[in-house]
Amino acid sequence: MSKVALVMGVETEWDRAVLVGLYQQLAAQDRLYFVVPDPAFGQAMCRQIQALGSTSKIRAGAAPPKLAFEVLDRSDADAVGDLAQRLRIRHGGLSVLINPLAQPLDKSLSDKCQVREFIRTNNLAASALLQSMLPVLLAEARVVMVASALGCLRQLAQPLQARFDTDGAQFADIDAVMQHYVEAVEQGTAKAEGWPDWLQIPSQVGRVALTRVAAQWLARERPDSNILINAVCPDLHEGKASVDVKDVLWLASRPVGSPSPQGQLVQGRSELPWQ
Repeated sequence: MSKVALVMGVETEWDRAVLVGLYQQLAAQDRLYFVVPDPAFGQAMCRQIQALGSTSKIRAGAAPPKLAFEVLDRSDADAVGDLAQRLRIRHGGLSVLINPLAQPLDKSLSDKCQVREFIRTNNLAASALLQSMLPVLLAEARVVMVASALGCLRQLAQPLQARFDTDGAQFADIDAVMQHYVEAVEQGTAKAEGWPDWLQIPSQVGRVALTRVAAQWLARERPDSNILINAVCPDLHEGKASVDVKDVLWLASRPVGSPSPQGQLVQGRSELPWQ
């Protein structure tokens, strides 16, 4: 059965390495989509990925998958919802979904100046993406959310950990916590509430929490689909992007019937404890 894969952004070198890895991994009958902000960038990326990814296919004597891009703002929930429906109509659904981080922190800006946009793109948009894509995932689909070890609940002070209790939680519950965090930073009350000084920590905890909520949604709404969703922790600070790409590809290609990992934060093919 052919696969349909989607990478939600190729802005960084690491994102593009993931795309190349999927291009090398998928078969001729498969389709690989990626999201870009404008057509010119998409066309340039197609040429680059086809050039970089063709070597292994040539050596193996195999044809590459069909490569295409979609132009949209990945933080636009309506546009993402429309994309989900287009994929459903074209292909019946989606087999692989990779969601990289959307926006890095700007060291030249204060937390107060950038927290709203940072959380909107990396957290609220990720929530909207999952809510749009989970219903159109094909059976045995694989979803990978890029996060970090900062996403472990123990990174937060004890009083804040209960806010990210994912047992029985809905996407709206996690969204509400992140929106409150934005307001606390903007109003200058975040430190008094016990929030960490670094925006990345609450953001990453929120992304892992979304992964766990999504796994519970699948267990409840699509119990026989055997769809796996996990967060992955790239160790980019040590310059090991190629190793981490292999982790992403491993999660994205777990064999049919694999029961795990599910709803976990994974690093080096090992599950990191949530708490």
